[in-house]
Amino acid sequence: MSPELTEGKKLKWLGAKRDGDDESEVKAEINRLERTVGGFDQYQIFVDESADLADHEFRLIREQGWPEPDAELFTSKIDNSFDDWWAYDNYINVQVDSYRAMKGDFPSEVVFGGIETTGDGEVAVGVRLHDEAGVSKAGLSLPPGTIELFGSRLEISEMKEPDPEEEDLAYGAVEVEPAEPIVDEEFEVFCPITNNSDTDVRVFPQLVVNGVVEEQVEVDIAQGATEEARFSYVQPRISRLEVQIDGEPPVEVRVTSGDL
Repeated sequence: MSPELTEGKKLKWLGAKRDGDDESEVKAEINRLERTVGGFDQYQIFVDESADLADHEFRLIREQGWPEPDAELFTSKIDNSFDDWWAYDNYINVQVDSYRAMKGDFPSEVVFGGIETTGDGEVAVGVRLHDEAGVSKAGLSLPPGTIELFGSRLEISEMKEPDPEEEDLAYGAVEVEPAEPIVDEEFEVFCPITNNSDTDVRVFPQLVVNGVVEEQVEVDIAQGATEEARFSYVQPRISRLEVQIDGEPPVEVRVTSGDL
């Protein structure tokens, strides 16, 4: 019998999750602590010597060279995870004995993660599922069941509905009204379009005059219905025109002065 795939293994098999995507919410901060303060025993001393959370943040910036935004974010994560500074002090100096143990107490899971990482080794863009109460990448307290999207920029793009297949649309004959337009007077070019698909559609037929697209209109057509694509056009001089709608056969139009 084949071993049962866990949800995490299924996601990895599908390519939606990579090894190492299970992260700690304080992974970046712990990596920075190791580079600046030193080993966990050194950090225990650092915490013990800090008067409170504000002093802890101040010393990270002034003594350890942390960028102010990073120190503020770490402070926010601590503040959202512990009742007060003394609870955090007790946690660091009594309850845990390593950075590894500390990471395990701030779990989060990146379900969809990109391949790029930050300078601190974190996945740069992705999605995290918070089964339990946690802290966001921005340091905000999150309730259980939160889905967090993160990245340097988030953008939602709305895609238009796919165009219907050509065979699903039936164009009728192109007509002109009046049949012999007069110079500088508006005339109409139109044709019926039937929707033979199994859903409502929105189409964008174009008026083409002498091979040049002059106008585009929007037409909504219900399933099985027929609607008219209609255009208005003015020709400023006596001429002969070829007009068509989309790729339908062109119609020759004679524009006159109107004199008998």
